[in-house]
Amino acid sequence: MRRIPDIISKQYNMKLTKHLIPLTTRAALSTSGCANSNFRSVQGLEEGGGGFDLLPQHRNKHHKYIEYAMKTLKLPLTRAALITGGRANINSLSVMKPTRLIRRSFLAKATTATHFLSRTMSLGLGALVLGVTVAAQAAAPIITSFSGNGVLVCRDLAAGSVAAVEWASSATGPWTNNWAGLEAVTADTNGKIQVSVPMFYRVCSITNSDISGMALIPAGPFVMGDSVDGPSSALHTNQISAFYMDRFEVTKALWGVVYQWAITNGYTFNEALGKAPNHPAYSMTWYDAVKWCNARSEQQGRVPAYYINTAQTLVYRTGQVDVQTNWVKWSSGYRLPTEAEWEKAARGGASGQRFPWSETDRISHSQAHYDANYNASFGYSYDLSYPAGYHPTFNDGIPPYTSPVGYFVANANGYGLYDMAGNVNEWCWDWYDSYSNGSQTDPHGPASGSYRVIRGGGWNGGAFDCRAAYRGHSYPAGRSADLGFRSVLPPGH
Repeated sequence: MRRIPDIISKQYNMKLTKHLIPLTTRAALSTSGCANSNFRSVQGLEEGGGGFDLLPQHRNKHHKYIEYAMKTLKLPLTRAALITGGRANINSLSVMKPTRLIRRSFLAKATTATHFLSRTMSLGLGALVLGVTVAAQAAAPIITSFSGNGVLVCRDLAAGSVAAVEWASSATGPWTNNWAGLEAVTADTNGKIQVSVPMFYRVCSITNSDISGMALIPAGPFVMGDSVDGPSSALHTNQISAFYMDRFEVTKALWGVVYQWAITNGYTFNEALGKAPNHPAYSMTWYDAVKWCNARSEQQGRVPAYYINTAQTLVYRTGQVDVQTNWVKWSSGYRLPTEAEWEKAARGGASGQRFPWSETDRISHSQAHYDANYNASFGYSYDLSYPAGYHPTFNDGIPPYTSPVGYFVANANGYGLYDMAGNVNEWCWDWYDSYSNGSQTDPHGPASGSYRVIRGGGWNGGAFDCRAAYRGHSYPAGRSADLGFRSVLPPGH
């Protein structure tokens, strides 16, 4: 039997815990710009209003005390649509429409012994109290309903913004928007399967004026360079200021939203390609990626980062301009990460590891999207995928063989970034040249060069390219079917 949180029982010195049945709940939380919908399935409940239900024999005696306690805690309650058919029950807590909690809220009736599915009791009323507090302090969006026929409604998004619906099997994530691990499940010798299924939902704004879809990379030093596989670069310590980075590579969908705005607002650059809306955009030049970042900033009312003059008065919107370091407003707007920022972010707060994850120094197709054993004569002992070749899940015979961003949901790094190894290479700000051996603060790279840095490896490259320290390069006017990018944003935005 679930016990009522101490916050109630202690405050009112009530010994009610043995008389309570927990009901399923779904809290509309708002964290990091995402509206979260947590719900748990319970068998045998016909209807319900939320919170806790008194056993029938104790309802009349004790319900008024619980009602008073919950009102004192300011837990607003709204009714929500129920999944019918005796299979599951969903109740909703919302901060948008506080209502007086009445006795009717405790009318759920247990028709059979309540049996809770696995992981359903991870949050209790105490957690929901915290959740409502968070929601009250954070900005929208807010999930307002989740109907029995599977329709989710979220409001208070910015008009015209793009949102992503994500789900997870636990309240702490990891979050995804694909069916990785569920599309082909093999039954065991007893004809049984056991999987983690979507139990928690959230809605994240992608192009809203907040920082939804980005992860905070904290300020601090990190050791840059290769300490595992030899001197691909000199080891040196860089001090990096805090910044936000896109958790995912820029998708074709997000690229398209900004591009359509840009070409009607003074920008000229070519459309990028993409295999599907939720796959990474690719085949854009460095120049186009930079202009797209400026357009994304202006579309959201931000001061853009890139200019074509030292006075920083002429916004870079057209042509192929080799923007100089002192033409950039580094504390404003979306922009490409510097090479140092990219590597700090890729390492996820760890140091000395080969890949963006820290639990192993090996790689396989279960962790990243790349060309395994790139070439038989260039095989690497840390590449565990067999047979060699492109990722079998995405090799459909129609290149490019990109995958949905964030497909490897269990392999986000320590900062919550996805696909920092594989899928597509990513443009960085810097001109390509040898590293400096000295410690630096927020380095911006060489003043000039012939190539721009690319990082991360892609579906068409090998395991070696996926290492956190690997440095690639490309002509800034070049395009490739395995080259995309992600953007960063300074703090305070």
